[in-house]
Amino acid sequence: MAQRVMAKANPELLRWARETRGFPLDLAAASLDIDKDLLAQVERGEAQLTFAKLRKAADVYKRPLAVFFLPHPPEAKPRVTDFRRLPEAVDHPYSPALLLQMRRLSHKRSVAMRLREFARATDWGFVGSVELNSDPEAVSLRVREILKLPVEASARWRESYARLSGWRNALESAGILVFVVQRVSVSEMRGMSIAEAPFPLIAVNRADSPGARLFSLLHEFGHVLLGRSSLCDDGDEMDWRNNDEAKRVEIFCNALSAAVLMPRAMVLTKADQVRPDRQVRWSEAMLRELADGFGVSSEAMLRRLRDLSLARLDEYEMFRRMWQARPAPSPSAGNDDEERNFGEYGHDRVLRTQGKNYVRLVLEALHGEAITAGDAADFLDMKLGHLAALEEHAS
Repeated sequence: MAQRVMAKANPELLRWARETRGFPLDLAAASLDIDKDLLAQVERGEAQLTFAKLRKAADVYKRPLAVFFLPHPPEAKPRVTDFRRLPEAVDHPYSPALLLQMRRLSHKRSVAMRLREFARATDWGFVGSVELNSDPEAVSLRVREILKLPVEASARWRESYARLSGWRNALESAGILVFVVQRVSVSEMRGMSIAEAPFPLIAVNRADSPGARLFSLLHEFGHVLLGRSSLCDDGDEMDWRNNDEAKRVEIFCNALSAAVLMPRAMVLTKADQVRPDRQVRWSEAMLRELADGFGVSSEAMLRRLRDLSLARLDEYEMFRRMWQARPAPSPSAGNDDEERNFGEYGHDRVLRTQGKNYVRLVLEALHGEAITAGDAADFLDMKLGHLAALEEHAS
């Protein structure tokens, strides 16, 4: 029998790779199909993994094999700040799935900066240009100017995915990198933004409904305007009673998103049509009818009605309790139409999840011979065989 070849990997790097992936020792050991005590010994330098197990560790931890032979862990880049998390999640570490997505998004923005000479000229002066004490109603008008999207233009989008696509295209035209994150719970992440120039970045969660994703897009754009990077979950601004600054930021971004998507004059008019008698309490059916006209969730609409003094606080709290008590939808719920229209695999998936700005930038660098086809496929997380189809559809 051939003797097993052991890998002389750096124990410090093995521990670093596991911890930055978000795996506790027992889960990592189970994923590697080894005993937890053995993995602990390996990380202390008292034992070694075989090369086969080390390759598996590279796959599980999503790191290049060569990284385990470095003398020291790479210098960690700071995560986005201004985190907003559910109260029950605050004391818990990020899930491995979320950590991986955060790392991937940061890497893609780094790729974009590396390839900046192939990007179109863009004015990112709007990043960090808004003060927290600004009036969201006034800023909402500026948002439409930045995005070159007047009310009458966006009002023509009647179907939910058409609205989502239209607003995303407007954000990308303004120079935002927009991504769709998969396999992360909405209780942990609804939206995320890196509010820095060049290439400010916004990501939303595929597990969310189209209306909720649309609201998150504009909420995160609010963070970009404030210059405050974020990781926003399924919480409510009232959850931040002990952090006044974070609460003010979330209230502002929610109010701004609502003002942009639900212009005051239009809401007042349509609310009176749906509920002619203002003494009548809102019903869920009325909220849904009103919300559908703006392509937002019932919750977003109710928050807007509350801000405009068209709904009472006790109504808002009652509906919030009712909606929170309902089972969370499955990750694919509500996305059947999108999947039929855009496809789940290959070039369509790349365009849908990584956005036209990032895809076109990588392809321009490929055409400029700054990177190879293999590099492009790697930057886009796709198989090389799909590259030709992607080039045809990305134009």
